[in-house]
Amino acid sequence: MCVANLQSNQTHNMLNPNSNWGERVDFAAYGTTIVVDGGKETLTITSGSSVAAPFVTGISAILLSMGVKPEKVKPFVRMHTDPIYYPPNTSQPHTIRGGALNALKTVKFAINWLDSKPREVRSNDYLALEG
Repeated sequence: MCVANLQSNQTHNMLNPNSNWGERVDFAAYGTTIVVDGGKETLTITSGSSVAAPFVTGISAILLSMGVKPEKVKPFVRMHTDPIYYPPNTSQPHTIRGGALNALKTVKFAINWLDSKPREVRSNDYLALEG
């Protein structure tokens, strides 16, 4: 999955002007002014798709842990993205194939989808404690 980074505007999903973009970019997630571990007990602020990608990785891991098959993860996320808005007066906006990650909408859909399917033995059932 290829991830772009959104600006830190919580009211509109807008691509960061420095973000990657194009038909090969699947999703965008917040990746501008993100607080991260700076090492030696410090925090630092950073931006970029490298800090946006872990949001998509996290939601993918959640879906897999719920029992969603790996081949369904990307389509589930893609089906439940939010629109990306472009600044007014932008003659040629940078666009991406997908939309902005919406983790809550994606997980809610997965819960309903899984509930509608017959129960299967989950791949992590071997973790049950023994006697």
